[in-house]
Amino acid sequence: MTYQKVDINGITCKLELGKWTIDSLENDLIIAQWKFKLPFERIKFLAEQLISTPFYFESELPILPKQWLRVRFESFDCVTFLYTVIALSSSISFSDFCQKLCKVRYKFSEDFFLDNDPKSGNIFDFVEESILYNCIKRNYLDDITQHLISQNKLIEIKVKIKPVTRPAAHDSKTLIITPKYLQAYEARWDFIPTSSLSEIDIKYLNSGDIILLSKGEKDSQGQPAISLISHLAIVIKENNELFFIHSSKNYIVDLNIQKNDPIHQQIGVNYGLKFAGDHYTQKVGNKTYYGYLKEQKQSLITYAENNFKGACFLRAK
Repeated sequence: MTYQKVDINGITCKLELGKWTIDSLENDLIIAQWKFKLPFERIKFLAEQLISTPFYFESELPILPKQWLRVRFESFDCVTFLYTVIALSSSISFSDFCQKLCKVRYKFSEDFFLDNDPKSGNIFDFVEESILYNCIKRNYLDDITQHLISQNKLIEIKVKIKPVTRPAAHDSKTLIITPKYLQAYEARWDFIPTSSLSEIDIKYLNSGDIILLSKGEKDSQGQPAISLISHLAIVIKENNELFFIHSSKNYIVDLNIQKNDPIHQQIGVNYGLKFAGDHYTQKVGNKTYYGYLKEQKQSLITYAENNFKGACFLRAK
């Protein structure tokens, strides 16, 4: 695959656009800005345009040189999908989007210096830093969690953020990633217990709001969690019920075919779907793939209750 390079304000942008072109992306930005006045409405619209984009861990891609920005629409993981949509939602042109993407993804001053080394550079690897701190500080997002439920229902989840080796299932090179604000610190945030999500004031939520999901202080093996945030998605509200769009490495189960293939039936960017059952769980190499039923949307509340400890909600500003 040949990729295009363009220079935008001294930054070399490596364009990995897949089926997209700069013109087609700018056309969607024009539609989003003209048709949708509120940022969360633009997030919903833009996320829907990206449905069917394949999933691929960005951590498996080559590290770019300093002062290079990866602009990738060919595939997303669950985090880069959100980074991209957040940056798109407030952009009026492709060059504006690239600059916003820098501000979402990197810790830097206004000189726009970029270093993509996950250990020594200034690219964010922890969602706690990129979204909960950086995007809120930049006024791209606002935490609306406290408006959805009684304050006494909220729980604080705390996780020690420190240099850590990426899991092999996410990064075959198992590189070390580091926090970018401090060498090590305790990240803490208020979440709604997923067991209480059925009590939230759904009237306050909009399609295009963002949900961050946490498994809590311990991982599935009972060891201290390495990150506060485990998954991210975009809220979709239909007929007073909550669904979601996310990017997933798991696969779509078609009950009409005899053998389902977790690689070629990947979910990618799509609506959250109903779990097909343990029978469809498949292991390929060091990766485990779970099956989800074709065209059967999963309730966001049910999904969160079954898989996570806490949820917080953000809104684009």
